[in-house]
Amino acid sequence: MAFQGKVTPEMAEKFKRSRVDEVAPDIWRLEGFSGHPFNIELSSPNIYIFREDETVLLTDTGLYPFYRERVLEKLRDYLQKKCKKLILLNTHGHFDHVANNDLILEAGFPETEFWLIETEKPVINLLPHFEADLKEHEKYYDPHDFEPWIKGKDLYRDLNTMADQAKIIPLSTKLTRKFGDVELQGWEVKRFFIVHDGAHTPGHVSFYDPHYKVMATGDLNMEIQPPFLDSSLERCIQVTDHFRRMAEQGYIELAMDCHRNSTFYPAIYEKCGIKPLSPAIVTGIARGKSECYEFFNVWYTYYMELRAEILKIHTRLGETTVPDIVREMRKSTNPWVCMKVTFAYPNRPARLGTLVSMVLKEAGAKRRMDEGKILFSPVRR
Repeated sequence: MAFQGKVTPEMAEKFKRSRVDEVAPDIWRLEGFSGHPFNIELSSPNIYIFREDETVLLTDTGLYPFYRERVLEKLRDYLQKKCKKLILLNTHGHFDHVANNDLILEAGFPETEFWLIETEKPVINLLPHFEADLKEHEKYYDPHDFEPWIKGKDLYRDLNTMADQAKIIPLSTKLTRKFGDVELQGWEVKRFFIVHDGAHTPGHVSFYDPHYKVMATGDLNMEIQPPFLDSSLERCIQVTDHFRRMAEQGYIELAMDCHRNSTFYPAIYEKCGIKPLSPAIVTGIARGKSECYEFFNVWYTYYMELRAEILKIHTRLGETTVPDIVREMRKSTNPWVCMKVTFAYPNRPARLGTLVSMVLKEAGAKRRMDEGKILFSPVRR
């Protein structure tokens, strides 16, 4: 069942503007929706459909009933072309990507499989994952008091993610493939390589077609990183570096992700009152070597700048709390930090406390309690 949240008449009209494009032969991108503010107009991702021979690979299923029907229409086109096998493999298990997963039961393919990376099992278990994340945040600061957040149970009710019917894909089955000087790990589906990047979530994957040199990166390139404390900023840095090098060496000539599109995304920056720091930030599809390089380089730079600024603030403040570091971030003149601050909830689902906690966690900052305060000592680097 699709998400049952409120869809205003204005939103319903906006959905109709979403494009459906064949970006390369038998590679389709079904544009999603990005509204403003986030807490009123929840986003639904771009969805990708890859086909080779009699196999169809579906990446995500979207949030709203509108996108459910759009995916089914395209899948039934392939069924008419005698395709026999449908594989659903979500980029990751967040609610907006999996709300319509049970549409595969309606698609009518003779053979249907839902693949779930083993490390994504806790994530797709939506409400327990949300509650566990809040509990983990309490090791760093009080998320209820300092940074009010969306109510998980309201988003996740009645969703059939199909997790109980999934074919679990163990990490031990990963293959290693080399493209130029970059080694990637993941799985093969026909000619496509499913890259396990583990950045946005522990089981997050990107989809690569070495034949047409297409990379669809899920939520790897996102202003809101990291969304939860099982994300990894370090992995975001590593993987965007890998992909920009692949583009530089000619292995990626068309790059896309799950939320950026030319129909809705430029308006997000306009409504937030911020100018994109690079055209790549609002590029729906990057084409050619230089555009694809910048598409990944801008996010590599963003993640590096965020980490560096937080560690610099921490060093200046000395032993301090996560909320104190966040307050200093809000005063920063670093343009990358200003972008992050602008995208804080409710504009978009960015959580500044989560970002700071992630940087401290991955830097190995020492923690202690003092009269109810959670204090962290700066890390020498």
